[in-house]
Amino acid sequence: MRLNSSFKKIGSILLILVVVLLAGQFSYSENNENITIWPSKSDFASLRRKTREIGYVYSQKSEKSPQIRDALEKLSRRSNYIRIIPTSSDRLSELETGPLCFIGTPGSHDGIREFLKHSELGIKINSQSLFFNGEEYRGNDLLFLCASPNKALPGRFFRLITAASENVLLAALSNEKRFPRLIGDYSIYQSGQLVAYGFLDQKQSNKPWHVARTVRLLKSPAADAERDDSIFQVNFIGEKKPAELILASFLKSRQLLVEKLLDQMQIDISGRKEIVPIQLDIFESTEKKFLSTQQTGFSSWDAAKNTVSVVVNARVPGHDFTAIAECIIEKAWGEIPNKNALAAAGILFSENWGQQGYRYWAGLFYNQNLFTDLQENLAVTSSVSNFISGVTLAAYFDYYLHTKGLSQFRKLLAELPSSNNISNSEFITQSEKYAWKKWCDDNLRNKSLIKIPHPDSFQAGFCYAHEGYNVYNGYLGSTSAQSLKRLASLNVNAVSLTPFAYFGSKRYLQKSDGVRQENDESLIIASQFARSNGMKIMLKPHIWVSWQSWPGAIEFATEKEAERFFSAYEDLIMHYAILAQMQRFESLCIGVELVKLTRKYDSRWRDLIKQIRKVYSGQLIYAANWGEEFEKLQFWDALDAIGLNSYYPLSDKKTFDADEIEKNVAKIFNKIKQVKNKFNKPVYFTEIGFASRPESWRDPHVDGHNKSVDLAAQLQCFQSFLSVLSASNSIDGVYIWKWPTYLGDGGNNHSGFTPNGKPAEHEIRNYFKDFQQKDP
Repeated sequence: MRLNSSFKKIGSILLILVVVLLAGQFSYSENNENITIWPSKSDFASLRRKTREIGYVYSQKSEKSPQIRDALEKLSRRSNYIRIIPTSSDRLSELETGPLCFIGTPGSHDGIREFLKHSELGIKINSQSLFFNGEEYRGNDLLFLCASPNKALPGRFFRLITAASENVLLAALSNEKRFPRLIGDYSIYQSGQLVAYGFLDQKQSNKPWHVARTVRLLKSPAADAERDDSIFQVNFIGEKKPAELILASFLKSRQLLVEKLLDQMQIDISGRKEIVPIQLDIFESTEKKFLSTQQTGFSSWDAAKNTVSVVVNARVPGHDFTAIAECIIEKAWGEIPNKNALAAAGILFSENWGQQGYRYWAGLFYNQNLFTDLQENLAVTSSVSNFISGVTLAAYFDYYLHTKGLSQFRKLLAELPSSNNISNSEFITQSEKYAWKKWCDDNLRNKSLIKIPHPDSFQAGFCYAHEGYNVYNGYLGSTSAQSLKRLASLNVNAVSLTPFAYFGSKRYLQKSDGVRQENDESLIIASQFARSNGMKIMLKPHIWVSWQSWPGAIEFATEKEAERFFSAYEDLIMHYAILAQMQRFESLCIGVELVKLTRKYDSRWRDLIKQIRKVYSGQLIYAANWGEEFEKLQFWDALDAIGLNSYYPLSDKKTFDADEIEKNVAKIFNKIKQVKNKFNKPVYFTEIGFASRPESWRDPHVDGHNKSVDLAAQLQCFQSFLSVLSASNSIDGVYIWKWPTYLGDGGNNHSGFTPNGKPAEHEIRNYFKDFQQKDP
């Protein structure tokens, strides 16, 4: 009896072991005590952030696995964060650790087939269509991407790239310029074009994710707009068409401009048939245009697709005419090799470029001696603002067209070499330059700036941070409008917008101009969202050095190096000064925490300030670092306001001592008062903040990344700081660092600077309300 009992026990143990081993191939148990199969979105995202590297897993069972591997290897050479993992097994537990991306078709990749089979999202894909979230997307060229938990890989970040055909996958992998990017939590592409993207959510913790929102980007003919318009063939892309009056007004005004330009170019009726109708894709928002076309600009001309894309809504009613002008020029005269020249020709023929029109800005730039070298303006590596270079070229083309005639102007555009192949030889003679100058003297007479009123009330502000680099959650995205509306509820009446510049490979100092960066259009849209909530705007460009460094570390061993920097920096700041003038931003911050460059090169900063005042009439401010830079800077007298990024340590104790901290805050305010009295200028905290991490009063400049959460520390620091601020008359405004462009950044589990969703948020709301009530 005992022997049989022992055999039974052994048999039971063996049976359990076999079951466990078999289950190891695909583990779908939700009872694992250590690993959550259905993590929250923030926890899932943190799995990705632990390492930037991601493993692309392709199947060796595929007939085209060699081609897929070759394509992945090319992709990995463009990125340091991709490793390639071949697999012929469905034992997913044997795969390498870290984030994974399965790439392949359900028919050839066991892992993808099993994921789709067991996914709660109900994804089905075949040779003719894709079914997802109850909707059918028809076509044999569909590509599906998503990031969501995979039951077979609990505790791992997981991404999927799949299609019914491996040819579709290879076409996507081979498209170096437009490799499909995951937008949101899932994206659907057709023929390389984004047609839908959306977001997943979790109704309850430890429960499956579900579809929260889908954004469709499918084109639909705008029949009512086409009915009376032979100039354009219109497609509308979005979910809600612009108001009929806005759309009709836009199309009518652009039709008249097209007819005027065709007359200027002396194109007869037969020639016009080759140009019009123009294919016009109208997008309901900048977000949708950027994501769909992967091109910046409120309007853009894509010669390869023979399409003009333009944003039309109440905020951006078609913007300007440049893209349509570029389209007409190239369709009528053939491809223009130099794209800088084509853009300048578009400026020349655009009636309201830069809000005031090309001639307004040309007169201003010319009479302030801001026109730049024509040769440099045609080169792709030029660091000169495209506002100045474009207007300079447009002015030369204007002169050329009016003095030499249309045929010679057409010949000039056709013969200019591409932006990458500009030689050192001058294409304009000295006598030609003299004739052009005389023409400018006679025709470009504007010398005055429109005055922008300076802020005259207490600025209860936030530094508004472009935290989302997927367009939809950045400055111009749909989440930005929601975030700023929430920010307004905190009694905020001002925001600073922060475009980053960095030391680049093509240009010494590169401004942000990529689709997902803080480009000019994103700054404009963010400012419009902010203005609709009653906020004033400060434009505050930063220089990004690295995660391990900061602008205060920048210094130069020689005068030559310093000269190179200041030359490039002037180009950068002049660009943003012109943008700030065009958009009527109340304040412009000319620099941030450049500690080793401000006191040493005082004269260069004074020269820079003089240059900026040629193109910008609003309030000029500099954001000095706390300590000696703020306390001893000399060129405060040349500015309109004094800025302080205040991260002074408030105490060296490991426990919070309110009395000591308030005394130390009061000492800081005394230092501020001394500077204010010396220069008799308004003083702003251009940055003040505390991360929600332990002991944040000891070193307030340190972020909470990878640190434990301490909401009380952040709250206590703000309480002490704001209580002293409310009793002071030395400060004219405060900008708290920082508020995100999407509200998912923050909350009680967040250790960073933002007070969003934390107890400190309520404290700030109450103090800002009191400040505004006291303001005369």
